[in-house]
Amino acid sequence: MVFAISALTLFLPLDPTNPTWQLRVVGGVIQAAPLALVGFLLLHGAAHLDPERSRYTLRLATARQRALAAALGFVLLVPLQATALWTLFTADADQLAQRRASTEATFVALRSAVGEATTPQELQREMRVLRGPAINDQQLDQPIAALRTQTMRNLDRTQAVMDQKLRGPDQKGIIELVQNGIRIGVSGLAFAFAFALGALQCRPASARRCRSVMGVFSRPRSRDLVPSRVPASSVTTRR
Repeated sequence: MVFAISALTLFLPLDPTNPTWQLRVVGGVIQAAPLALVGFLLLHGAAHLDPERSRYTLRLATARQRALAAALGFVLLVPLQATALWTLFTADADQLAQRRASTEATFVALRSAVGEATTPQELQREMRVLRGPAINDQQLDQPIAALRTQTMRNLDRTQAVMDQKLRGPDQKGIIELVQNGIRIGVSGLAFAFAFALGALQCRPASARRCRSVMGVFSRPRSRDLVPSRVPASSVTTRR
C-alpha cells in the first residue's frame, strides 16, 4: 500500500508524452521498489514459518499474481527509459541546431546592415532595429568608416560569446545521465528477476504436501524388511 501511494504521487502532474516526466516516473518507481520487494519477502517468510494459517497462504497467492505483473512492468521500464533518453537527447540537439541557425542568420543580417549603412545615423538606426551593438550619440561624430570598423569588432566579440554558449551540451552532464540510465536499467531488470522468482516459488501448503508424499514413497516397504534368505545358523534340525 505504501509503495502504491508513493508510486502514484510520481504520476502527478500527468504528462506522459514528456520525456522528462517519463524519466522521473521510472526513477521514482525504481527508488521505491525495494520497499515492495522487502514486503514481498516478509510475506514469503510468514507463510513458510506458519503454513497452517490460511490467511498468509491466501495473501501470498494474491501477492504472487501481482508480482508477475510487477516483474513485467519492471522489464517494460527499461525500453521506456531508453526511449525517453533518446527523445530528450534528440530534442536538445534539434533545439541547439535551431538556435545556432537563428544566431548565425542574425549576425549575417547585422554585418550586412553595417556594410550598407552610409551615415552614422543610419547605422545607429539599423542597430536599434536589429538589436545589435548600441551606438550612442557621441559616436555619431566619428567617420562612417571608423564607426563601421568599431561596430564590426563588437559584433565579432558578441558572436564569439554566443558561439561559446552554443558549442554543444555539457559532455560531463551527458555521461552522468547515461550512467544513471544504465544503473536504473540494470536495477529494473534485477527487480523484475526478483519478483518473477518470488512469484514462481512453490506455496507453503503445496510444498508441505509434496514433502509428505515424498516421505511416503521414501519409507521402506514391509517386504523389504523380510530377509530374502534365512541364515544357516538360525535353522534348527529336528532330532
